[in-house]
Amino acid sequence: MAAAAIEYKGLLKGHSGWVTNISTPWANPDSPDAPRVIASSSRDNTVIVWHVDPEASDVNNGFAGFAQRSLCKHKQPVSDVVLSAKGEYLLSTSWDKTMRLWDVKQGTTFRTFIGHTSDVTGGALSMDSRQIISCSRDKTIRLWNTLGQQKYVLSENQHTDWISSVRFSPDPNRTMIVSCGWDKLIKIWNLKEGKLDADLCGHTAPVNTVAISPDGSLCASGGADGWVMLWDIVEDAHLYSLEASSPVHSLCYSPCNYWLCAATETGIKIWDLEKRKVISDVRMVPSEIEEEVEIAEFKRPKDRKPQELAILGQTQRPPKHLPWCTSLSWSPEGDYLYAGSYNGNIYVFGLKHSTK
Repeated sequence: MAAAAIEYKGLLKGHSGWVTNISTPWANPDSPDAPRVIASSSRDNTVIVWHVDPEASDVNNGFAGFAQRSLCKHKQPVSDVVLSAKGEYLLSTSWDKTMRLWDVKQGTTFRTFIGHTSDVTGGALSMDSRQIISCSRDKTIRLWNTLGQQKYVLSENQHTDWISSVRFSPDPNRTMIVSCGWDKLIKIWNLKEGKLDADLCGHTAPVNTVAISPDGSLCASGGADGWVMLWDIVEDAHLYSLEASSPVHSLCYSPCNYWLCAATETGIKIWDLEKRKVISDVRMVPSEIEEEVEIAEFKRPKDRKPQELAILGQTQRPPKHLPWCTSLSWSPEGDYLYAGSYNGNIYVFGLKHSTK
């Protein structure tokens, strides 16, 4: 049976702050020759849309692509970005308490979403791109349409602390979302009825991220406690836990393998979920791209909790190995992995197969 690992392919360089999320279109382009496009959000207050060509990095001085467009209307750090199915438009969320819907080709905002009373920490598009969900440090989850109109707020049985992330189920037969927060809980919501289905308990520290499997049957959660937990969200049951040994900032499932990938403060871990075994643990980048990165001092706003800085590593410089991994996304085909880092770089990895 073939073993699989990932190999470094190249670099995307353009952000000057922490890369908070990376998004790829999940639908295959109409033409097989269509360029690969991804979007990334950052604490430098911008979203960048990238043209990606990892196989050309050898002739492009190690760069795996270039920035096509920078979107700069947010006034504070951009916390999340989500591309539509074919990448025609994208949603961005920000600490400036707003969300924006962008025309990718034109680089313009055609909707601004206003309603949250504190930082918007995450957002998601439904599979049909007709509904938008958002979460915030104001401890609310809000449902919107693409016209920018707020439909309702999930208020009963809500999180009791900051909400970190929210995601739609990809299962078209279930109108369900999953959220997580600083109250150490994962919550499963029935969006059709606007009610809580279940609380999933187990983490011993704030939960930073959730990801739902491509078939909508499983959910993974990652926390500041250094653990990744797997949940059956059909039966609302804990399946097992995986030790990441470091706070987890982002999770993503492979679209073509039964793998789960975690961004941690020390690198990237990829588990084969069938074997519950780490098949790749990326901690180093090639020596030719290691560099001393100047990190601007991050001034803590008055409303930030002191423990947040410790968990996010804001009081320390990046290590000399792979800069702390802050966000992850697979390409739609599952052949490339994009990893955002503390220093603003995005590292591109490709699958490498062997017969061992």
